[in-house]
Amino acid sequence: MGDRSALWEQFTAIDADHSGNISAEELCKVFSTPAVPPNIPAYTMPPNIGRMLCRMVSSDNPHVEFKEFVTLDTFVREVQGVFLRFDRDKSGEMSFAELMPAIQQVGFTLQQGLVGSLMRAFDPSQSGALTYSGFLSLCAVLGLARTLFSSWDTNKSQTVTLSYDQLLCCLMWFM
Repeated sequence: MGDRSALWEQFTAIDADHSGNISAEELCKVFSTPAVPPNIPAYTMPPNIGRMLCRMVSSDNPHVEFKEFVTLDTFVREVQGVFLRFDRDKSGEMSFAELMPAIQQVGFTLQQGLVGSLMRAFDPSQSGALTYSGFLSLCAVLGLARTLFSSWDTNKSQTVTLSYDQLLCCLMWFM
């Protein structure tokens, strides 16, 4: 995790209205990064990913407080570290063979067929590999899905039953 005082400085610098909260758009500015050698190019976080990250830690609020920001910083740093470790050939892209264990390292256990489908969904060029941007986007979607699922799986059975309205509400979280 980043140094709390440095994170606080970063948080207050981006909190333009001094409300004690930062918006998804402000969050995108924080998590957009210059290049990280050897294999992560400069990255500008898309607004939809910022919104998903906000919802991951603050379901009813499109803003995050400092405590939630610290959680998200930890998540993003973990995802970045996993990308750097599992991009074994240092190509700046993660192959399917590299993706499976990387997803598990971030804390998601998925079937191989689903991982293949997700890889195609987050690989806009259809090159068969994910960039850091694609990997972070995928992890944000998985994190948000886990948050949503956990909120409905109150008895921890790993099964939920959704009404049509709940399904639509769930889909809207990803927009």
